[in-house]
Order: sequence, then structure tokens, then C-alpha cells
Amino acid sequence: MRLARLLRGAALAGPGPRLRAAGPGVTRSLSSDSGSSPASERGVPGQVDFYARFSPSPLSMKQFLDFGSVNACEKTSFMFLRQELPVRLANIMKEISLLPDNLLRTPSVQLVQSWYIQSLQELLDFKDKSAEDAKAIYDFIIWWKRQRKSISSKTHWKHKSKLQCS
Repeated sequence: MRLARLLRGAALAGPGPRLRAAGPGVTRSLSSDSGSSPASERGVPGQVDFYARFSPSPLSMKQFLDFGSVNACEKTSFMFLRQELPVRLANIMKEISLLPDNLLRTPSVQLVQSWYIQSLQELLDFKDKSAEDAKAIYDFIIWWKRQRKSISSKTHWKHKSKLQCS
């Protein structure tokens, strides 16, 4: 309940994107004890609750290096990332929601929450895409590159503003 209130507040108060309801086709192929899926839960808070029920897949250093190697299969990578990234994002969002209330109300935390909300919403657009669909994989790679570039520029801006304030 607290997470739902905080996510609504972050989306409404922050300069980030507005919340939108989940589409009916968004599902998680992992099974859960309650049998629910994000499709049965409304909006981002329900999706966060659903995906946060799962633990991120542990990766050994060898698996991590193999994943990024030249010989890595793009279809396998796509299938893994579209399952794994929502779980990781949701778990991070749950951790953020555990911050003290006075910190959660700060504009900077609300901005970061809005970035996570936007990333999760965009990522879930790939949930039902086939790994055989070359355009879906291409679109995912473009999305991933845009995310990396966006994170780099946001981090650079934040670091630069801290240096100017000192």
C-alpha cells in the first residue's frame, strides 16, 4: 500500500512521466504462489508488486562475461533480459520505497522514482515480443542504448551540479 501511494505521488509530483495502466497482454511467465499476474493488477504499483515477488537471477562472473561475449546469442539475451530486467527494476523500486518518508518526499528521489517507472513501462512493452522477431530485437537494442545514454547523461549532470555547489 505504501509503495502504491509513493509511486502515485512520484508520478504526479515529479517532473517525470505520468503513470498509465498496464495493458491486458502484459504477463510474467514465472509462476507465483498467488497465481496473479500484472495483467490482473492495475497500473505500475501492481506491476512492481508482482515482479518484486521474484528474486533476480544470480549470475556468476563467467556467465556475465559469456553474456557479453562476441559469440553470445542475441535471441537468448533478449529472452533473458525481458524476463530479468522487470524483476531487477521492481526490486530496486521496492528498496527505494523503504526510504524514510521525509527523504521520499524530496524532488530528487521523486525524479529517480519517475525514471524507474518510465523504464519499467517501456520495458514491459517488449514482454510479449517474440525472440524470433528481428524487429523486436532491434527495437530492444535501440531502447537499451537509449537507456544507457540517458543514464550516463543524468549521472554526468548530477555529478557536475554537485561539483558546482561545492
